[in-house]
Amino acid sequence: PSLGLITGARASMDIAINFENMKHTGLENLYRSWQNNKLWWNDPDCLLLAGNLPENQYMFHASLLYATGGALLSGDDITSLRPNRLAILKKMVNVPGIAAEFDSDKFNYGWINNHSKKQLVVLNWEKDAKTFHIPIEKPCTLINYFTGEKIGSFDKEIVLKDFSGEDGCVYDIQ
Repeated sequence: PSLGLITGARASMDIAINFENMKHTGLENLYRSWQNNKLWWNDPDCLLLAGNLPENQYMFHASLLYATGGALLSGDDITSLRPNRLAILKKMVNVPGIAAEFDSDKFNYGWINNHSKKQLVVLNWEKDAKTFHIPIEKPCTLINYFTGEKIGSFDKEIVLKDFSGEDGCVYDIQ
């Protein structure tokens, strides 16, 4: 337990370049994300983008850390990052500091309601691809936050077909 005035607190175990560890540590962070900006600023440990994991697992890790709304530290030698992963790191610098509000304790999808924009975080915890059906209040267009790619326009629900297993993404809602 902590006692006294705290501005930042570690919210999880140490991270490693191992997807099972990233999932477990990420889940710890998401269960504690309600504390962010209420008790202190969460420290979800490091963003790791170096190594030889599949791209989808790095996207899951980056999207999950984005969803915590906490502090961001890079645990990599930035000079050794591949260009596509360096681009992810550059986008992560703009974390809004607001934790996503998820649909359930399964943490499949959650909303970040920033004053300037609304974002959707989608996480597929399963090994296999699946289709997400996400209800929306009004028509919108979905833009991949990391790539700028337009995903599509939706009227009553967002449907993400064949969303890769062990993958994640952050979307801007327009």
